[in-house]
Amino acid sequence: LEIESHASMALFGPTLLAILADRRHPQRRAAQWAVLDLMEDLRSFFPTDVSQEHAIEAIRDLMWDATDDFARTIYKAGIVLGGHVCTMTSAEALLECLHAPSRYGRRSAIHACFHLNEWMPELKERIATELERVAQEDPEGILRGYAEAMAEDIRNDRFDHFDDVF
Repeated sequence: LEIESHASMALFGPTLLAILADRRHPQRRAAQWAVLDLMEDLRSFFPTDVSQEHAIEAIRDLMWDATDDFARTIYKAGIVLGGHVCTMTSAEALLECLHAPSRYGRRSAIHACFHLNEWMPELKERIATELERVAQEDPEGILRGYAEAMAEDIRNDRFDHFDDVF
């Protein structure tokens, strides 16, 4: 509550980035998940374009080399990039993570591409093409199948979110 209520002061950005960068603390994933939850409103904590780019890089780096997905933190990281931030910088970072060394990062990126397509439909062709490439090249069979299904959903305009019809 204290951090959220003082977000506009832009005091917490460096600390949030330091938490995301931690690779050693045994309970880091819960704290990183909480940071990512705050970063759903990125501009509040990172008010400048440059600071937002640093935050996006930190999220990408978290996904890039993740050795686990405790607390579904890495999954959450993809959702933040593809479903909440939705800028060209976050889109580039997310698409880059489709080829990360971490299978957890790649899985998160595959899932988040679905959300990215929903909120940035102008990238549909590029997203689907990248997913199709993953479906051919990923070293993990289960991720190849996941990417193939996701590309098919995107190409066929299947969405999770619909306009209210009331």
